[in-house]
Amino acid sequence: MLNLDLVMDTLRIANRIVKETRFEWQILTVNNSPVSSCNGFVVQPDVGWSDANDLDYVLVITGFEPEQSLRRSMMCWLKMLHNAGAGLGCIDTGAFTLAAAGVLSPQQPVAIHWEFETQFRQQYPALSVNSGGIACGEHFFSASGGLSVADMMLKLLTQHIASPDKLDEVQHILYSHGSKPLAASAYALPNDPLSRIERAELHMHATLSAPLTLKELAGMVNMHPRTFARHFNERYGMTPMRYYRQLRLSQARDLLLQTHWPVSRIAELCGFAEVTNFSTCFSGYFGVSPQQMRSQPR
Repeated sequence: MLNLDLVMDTLRIANRIVKETRFEWQILTVNNSPVSSCNGFVVQPDVGWSDANDLDYVLVITGFEPEQSLRRSMMCWLKMLHNAGAGLGCIDTGAFTLAAAGVLSPQQPVAIHWEFETQFRQQYPALSVNSGGIACGEHFFSASGGLSVADMMLKLLTQHIASPDKLDEVQHILYSHGSKPLAASAYALPNDPLSRIERAELHMHATLSAPLTLKELAGMVNMHPRTFARHFNERYGMTPMRYYRQLRLSQARDLLLQTHWPVSRIAELCGFAEVTNFSTCFSGYFGVSPQQMRSQPR
């Protein structure tokens, strides 16, 4: 619900700042029926998607199993809107829907939640992926989810609100006083050790298929390896390499449950060169083998 709330709230705030109803929105669902979010909140559609007219933008938001919502009629509808010049966007796993509809360009990166990056890259190797933050173009906008949605919406508003002062007012209301959008500060290296450790943890998530060494991780946040390891242990209660391995094993578990890929392929995608080593590590962490995990009731 956070993703949808941030979209609507940003537009509501923008209307308030410009003192007119410049932005309007409608909620559409795949089957034109109510949809329950993961927190139990029921989202009611405003209109059937095939009955929606004069749309400037369509933003696709999907859940943990995005491919379950794919419908041929909806994908044709999205392609028709794309060909007509409507702007398209996606949040979190919505990139799967746009990719399946064939409306994503290899030249335009798409943002997707890091948990689904590996799966998306495997299914759509020709497309460019940004696993964190936002990725936007002239008629395209995307966010990986969470607070990055607010960054994406601010980026979109720059195309429709000419006054920098009014845009600053919207940003001021969206973010706490003195803070900056995530995208604006994404490349600034934080000064305090704790923030650097958290930045390194993000690098871990982004490199599960090709794990970095301790020296490489420390170097990415400009810290000595021993200093980095000490601060990391203080923050997460374990060594960086142990934490890194647990992330990779958790990713492997998700792929085992979400795909039918061979165990050898999943091992490789999660940074394990040898299947036997992967199986040993997996069994030691989860208490069951990869094959047993896959056969468990979902």
